[in-house]
Amino acid sequence: MKRLNFLNQKHFSYLFISITLLAICFSLFFSFSTASASAMTSNINTKLLIILDDSKQKPSFPDEYNDIVEYVYLSDVSMSDNTHIAYAVTKEIAQNEYVNPILKYAYMENDARIYIYGNLTISEFKNIMDIDTYSVLTDIYDENGVIGETAKMSFSKEQEDNKVEQIISLSQNAQYQSLIASVPNATSEILETIIVSHYADTFVNPMTYATIVKNGFNYRTYANFYSDPVSPLDFAYLNIDYYLYKIEEEAIANYDYFAIRVNVNPICENTALRWVCEDFQVKLSLPKTNDHIYEYGPYSTNKANNINVQLGFGASGVSGSVGFTFAPGSKPDIKTSFNSTDRTILWKVDRHWFFGASLNNKLYPFGASWASAGRYAAINISSYVNFAYDHKSSWNDIQVRYSY
Repeated sequence: MKRLNFLNQKHFSYLFISITLLAICFSLFFSFSTASASAMTSNINTKLLIILDDSKQKPSFPDEYNDIVEYVYLSDVSMSDNTHIAYAVTKEIAQNEYVNPILKYAYMENDARIYIYGNLTISEFKNIMDIDTYSVLTDIYDENGVIGETAKMSFSKEQEDNKVEQIISLSQNAQYQSLIASVPNATSEILETIIVSHYADTFVNPMTYATIVKNGFNYRTYANFYSDPVSPLDFAYLNIDYYLYKIEEEAIANYDYFAIRVNVNPICENTALRWVCEDFQVKLSLPKTNDHIYEYGPYSTNKANNINVQLGFGASGVSGSVGFTFAPGSKPDIKTSFNSTDRTILWKVDRHWFFGASLNNKLYPFGASWASAGRYAAINISSYVNFAYDHKSSWNDIQVRYSY
C-alpha cells in the first residue's frame, strides 16, 4: 500500500511538472508570437533597398535621398533584409538563390514594391516573382483631376511577352505607383537614378493613410470690368475647388495632421471676348498661431511642364500619402514664397513672357500639409486673378474649417 501511494504521488508529481512545463511553453510561445507580430509591424522599413553586386561602387545621389535609400552588397544579404517596402535589383540579382526568396516574401507579406532593372519583359518579371496573374486597382481621374472611379489594370499577353523594358516595378498595393520604363542603352547608374527619383516622388507610408474629410466646389473670384459695356460678372473668373485630408492612425501627441489640395481653373465663358488670363495668385494661410505648416507645393519654376507634388504629414514617422502630378499645358511661370512667421504660402502664376500660352481653361493644383493643435482644423484660401486689358479682381477669401 505504501509503495502504491508512493507511485501515485510520484505519478502525480510527474503530471504536475508536465502540465506546468506545458503551460510555460504555451506562455512563451504566445509571448514570442505576440512580440514577433508586434516587431514585424514596428520594424517595417520604409526605405528603398538597393542590392548591389559586390564589384560595383555605391551610386551617388543628392543628399535629400539619404533618408529614403539604403544599400547592401550581395554578399551581405540576409533574411533580415525582408522587411523593406521597396527593393531595386538587377534582373540577375533578382534571380539569385538568396535574394529571390527575400523579394517574394516582401512582395507577398509587405506588399513591397519591387523594381527590377535591366532588359526584361513583364512575363520575365512575373516568372521571377512567381506571379500567376497580375492586376491592380488604379484610380481614374476626370478632366478636373478628381477621382471618378477605379478599375483593374492588367497587361495584354503581347505586351507581357514581347515588350522589353529597362525598369519594371509592380506591387500588390494599389497605393504604390507602378513604373514601367523604356530607357534603351541606359547605364545601370541612370536606371538607379530613375528608380530612386520615382520612389521619392511617389512615396507612401504604409503605416498611415489619409481620408477626405471635407470638400468645397465652385468658389469663384470674378474679374472687375469697370466701364466695359458687358454684363460685369458673367464672363471671366477664377474657379476654385478644394479637398481637405486628415491623416489617420497616427499617435503623435498634441497635434493632428491635415493636408489640402486646391484646384484652380481660370475661365472666360464668353469666347467672343477672348480675354486671356495673364496671371493669378493663390494664398494658403493658417489662422491659428499654434499650427505649423509642414510641406507645400509646387515650388517655384519657369515654363512649368510636368509638376509633381508630395505632401508630407510631419515628423516622427508620419509621412506623405497625399500627392499629385499635373501637366498644365500652358507652361506657366510659378513663383512660390513661404512666410513661417504668418504661416502663409503664396503662389504667383504668370504667362511665360508675352508670347506664352494662355492660362485659360487649365487645371492648376496647389497643396499644403500642416500640424493642427486641438480638435479644430483651420486654413484660409485667398485668390486673385488678372485677365487681359488689366481686368483685375479683388482678393477673395474662403475659410475652411473642420471640427472633430
